[in-house]
Formats: sequence, C-alpha cells, structure tokens
Amino acid sequence: MRILYQAIIQADHARVWSILADSFADIATWSRHVACSRPIPVSRGDANTDGRPLAGRSCDISAAGFGPISETIELWDPERMTLSYRIATGLPAWLASATNRWEVHQVEPGRCQLVICAEVRTRGALGWLLAPVLRIRMWLILKALATDLGAYANRTSKSTHDFRPVSHQTMRPDADIR
Repeated sequence: MRILYQAIIQADHARVWSILADSFADIATWSRHVACSRPIPVSRGDANTDGRPLAGRSCDISAAGFGPISETIELWDPERMTLSYRIATGLPAWLASATNRWEVHQVEPGRCQLVICAEVRTRGALGWLLAPVLRIRMWLILKALATDLGAYANRTSKSTHDFRPVSHQTMRPDADIR
C-alpha cells in the first residue's frame, strides 16, 4: 500500500531540507515518534556515488510492535531535495517491507511543500488483517512527522510555544497512489 502525505511548511525550503538530509541521523531531536536515533556511517566498500554522508540511521521508535530499526538510504538527491530510505531491519514479522520518500519543494520564499510517500507491504494472514488499521496509523504518523518537522524548522528559541502552524494537504488514508 502507498500513502501520500503533503503539507505546506512555513519555513525556508533549504532549512527543511537541511533538517531532513544533513541531519538525517538526528530525527529523534524533532520527531515525537523516535526516542533515539544514531547514524550508520558509509563503509569503505559502499558504492556511494550520490554523495550521501551516511549509509542510514538506526532508531528506537515508539510504534507498537516495533523494536529498534535500521534504515538504509536508497536515494540521495540534494539538487531535487529528495531522499528515500527503507527499513532494513527491525520490522515485525507481518511486514514484508517499508520505504519512505521525502521531497521538499519551494512554494515561495519562507514557505515550502513537504511530500512524503510511504510504501508498506504486509505479509501473511496477520498482515492482511492489520492492513486497514496500518493504513490509517501510517497516515497519522506521516501527519505527525510533517507537523513535528514544521515546528522544528520554525524553532527560534528553546521554547516549544513559538512554532508557526503547518498547513496540511492530504490524501485520504484509504487512497493508493500509483
């Protein structure tokens, strides 16, 4: 299943991209769903031809049924402000795969559009049974990620009360994007 989430963030596109890409391993600093995150460095034998600074990250997430996960970067395109990664380890047995693609587009100075496309494949009877709930849960997580990112991008002090809102443009959680 594919779930698309879009939001307008009241922040400069370069700032939002920097948080997503340059600080890829630091997602725990701004996402309520990640308790701890650590970088996975690029190894010497890695065919890193796209200039990415990391191979991925490991995260302790707060989603039920998940333990620690590791995510591997699959696409790194700073020119297009696009990155994608897959969960390499730590998925529950009823999930076959999970990938995320993030894009940042300038709308106007000080405003950008964030596009997140999550693709999840379930397996087995339990995966089939949980798929409708997973679709809604994933949509809510993407919404929270966009909100948290927008808030963090607008942080001007240590106060958590000075964030500007994020405008959400969303697909229904039951819509597949092809």
